[in-house]
Amino acid sequence: MTDYAVMPKADYVAACDAIREKTGDTEVIKSGEIANKINDVYSVGQLSLVKESKYIYPTVSGEVIRIDDMSAVPHKVSVSKRSKNLALATEVFKNTSNYSELVEDERNCVRFVDAGDPKYTGIHFKEKTQYTLSFWYKRTKRMDPCDYGTRVLTFYYADGTRSIISVGGGYDDVDTWRQYTFTTSGGGTITHIGFDSVSYKTWLYIDVDTFQLEEGATQTAYTPYITDFSGIEVYRYGKNLINMPDNLNENTQQPTYDITDICPRDVTISLSATLAREVSAGEYDKRVRINYVVDGTTKYIFGYGEERSVATGIVPSNATSVSFTYQKLINTDGALYWKDTQLEIGTVATDYEPYKEPVEVGETFDSTPNTITLIPDTSGVILECQYCRDIDKYIDSLNVAVAMTGGV
Repeated sequence: MTDYAVMPKADYVAACDAIREKTGDTEVIKSGEIANKINDVYSVGQLSLVKESKYIYPTVSGEVIRIDDMSAVPHKVSVSKRSKNLALATEVFKNTSNYSELVEDERNCVRFVDAGDPKYTGIHFKEKTQYTLSFWYKRTKRMDPCDYGTRVLTFYYADGTRSIISVGGGYDDVDTWRQYTFTTSGGGTITHIGFDSVSYKTWLYIDVDTFQLEEGATQTAYTPYITDFSGIEVYRYGKNLINMPDNLNENTQQPTYDITDICPRDVTISLSATLAREVSAGEYDKRVRINYVVDGTTKYIFGYGEERSVATGIVPSNATSVSFTYQKLINTDGALYWKDTQLEIGTVATDYEPYKEPVEVGETFDSTPNTITLIPDTSGVILECQYCRDIDKYIDSLNVAVAMTGGV
């Protein structure tokens, strides 16, 4: 998500002209992602007619943030923290009918029936933003008949519509733990959460330690609702997130290195390394490979290349371990010499940059024209960062992105 301050009209017009020259008709951009970015730039112009400012100041957010278009003009960068999980089950449901908190099947639970219609207004919902709700639940019979579904909660939208979250619906559904996931309507603005009664004949148990409401259309691994950020630190890295010396492996075909602690989750990453060797090399006789483990199963992201091998993909948030491997795929004599190994955020592997030791940052820190990556030391934290953007760098990145998608 990106919010913008303002920029002067002349800069806005220049930015628009640069994009128009590259893409032709800006109304017919084929790539949705690129169209959204371009529309971001155009939307600044509406504000620039009202105020005058020399630069634009975007606010970017995410569990990990990469910034590569910061202005060289010295300024203060601000960063704040919030919880990825926006809801605490014991708060959301505490005013429902026959509410209680208890342990059921060794799970910390809230239990209630869906009679009554209280409202819960403890969450601030952004305009026209999708949210994903996920949790584990169990229904048990309270009285006959119990063949109706049980309403958990209802999302109410500004246009008067609603999304009713209902689970179960049959006798064979009771006494079994099940997982539920729901994503709210795209383009709608949620005003609040409410509760609509349909049946009071079943008890509904919700596992508190699985209940998560998060921004976005994709369910991620559960993290607790965070209220106290005093002990959570944020670190500023460079572009390259790993410190790998140039590695000589004369007798080892598959050296592997652990990157569990530093590898970002649920965001596209690129791992790249360059091969120099004493024997002839083809595109498919060597590669780099990212390995990650989910539920005990190892999965892979492969990357080939004539000289520079690149593996690009997403490691999910529930990966318990992550490593990468240099692979020699054919039996040839001579040394395998890998150099310039780089792990970075993004769909494209950029030029190699040596690793820089991370620096702890506070709520504000001095700007730098170099690429930076912000990472908190605790999972489940969303960072929000505001900085001064170099419009020329931004337009250049859009041009590259448009070119990669084939333009219009």
